[in-house]
Amino acid sequence: MGKRSRYDYLIVGAGLYGATFARIVTDRGQRCLVIDQRNRIAGNCYDDATRHHYGPHIFHTSSSKVWAFVNRFTTWTPFDYRTRAIVAGQSYTFPINTTTLRELGLEKLDTVDIPHPANMKEWLLANVGTTCYERFYEGYTTKLWGRDPSRLPASTGKRVPIWKGTSTDYYYDRHQSTPVGGYTAFIQRMLEGIEVRLSCRYPVAGIDYATLVYSGKLDALFNYRYGRLEYRSLSFVQVPHQLHQHAVNYCDKQVPYTRDVDYRHFGGSVTMREYPVLHTDHNVPMYPVRDHVNLDILAKYQALTTPAIVGGRLGSFRYLDMDKVIAQAMHDAV
Repeated sequence: MGKRSRYDYLIVGAGLYGATFARIVTDRGQRCLVIDQRNRIAGNCYDDATRHHYGPHIFHTSSSKVWAFVNRFTTWTPFDYRTRAIVAGQSYTFPINTTTLRELGLEKLDTVDIPHPANMKEWLLANVGTTCYERFYEGYTTKLWGRDPSRLPASTGKRVPIWKGTSTDYYYDRHQSTPVGGYTAFIQRMLEGIEVRLSCRYPVAGIDYATLVYSGKLDALFNYRYGRLEYRSLSFVQVPHQLHQHAVNYCDKQVPYTRDVDYRHFGGSVTMREYPVLHTDHNVPMYPVRDHVNLDILAKYQALTTPAIVGGRLGSFRYLDMDKVIAQAMHDAV
């Protein structure tokens, strides 16, 4: 019989994907080591008493399996995300609903007949119409993603709901909540009894393991052989004012920031302004840019053979919500 590895799994990344995978395999008696290049756990869900450090996180899901899993580690407070949109100094109800149409002086959405939308712009024109596209989406999207909506996939536009009634809910899902005590504490409990090494970069010499589980940037796993995949990031600046709602979106293209978020509504103590920027080696990758150029590069990496189990938002190069990341890890850990 051959010598057994010290660890069954080396898990790169102590965020939601890595923590979920680690918990599942540990519960069935396997040994794992979780490493993270940052000096803290929780990935981009990291929060403390002041704020969520990488933008507001509202956990939402309609999956009973995912909901049952996350309830093992914390209790949840129902949370209905509320926001407004500012255009040319005027505040509007957002997401779009019948109140928004009244504020715009529209009787109905002035949609364009596009049977098969090929990109985000076409999907929005077909579903929210010309007026709402130009007011709420064109400038905001161009700032956030660094390109015109015509260069983004239709799926990006589908993330924001459109309500035929007066609902101002931001999400469709059955469960919409935040964890009591925050996301860092939630993930800390998920990792209880599991060895975690922080400020530790992959690859690491001298670690004996059987299987690699990787949730970092996919291009980095292959040493950028085909070039770098593009991500967008955010720069955060504290502002002194408080908001009546959770957040305000700034939709004018000439305004350099995209959103103010008041973390007092999330149990924090500050209001932060978000400036979209290109991801570099000096900031955090947050939003994968799935345009045609990046998808071509992605296909080359995905065609490479790797013994690793790869997942999460970075590993998958997909704009995944938290529940989808957890569901992915639950599936991959089987």
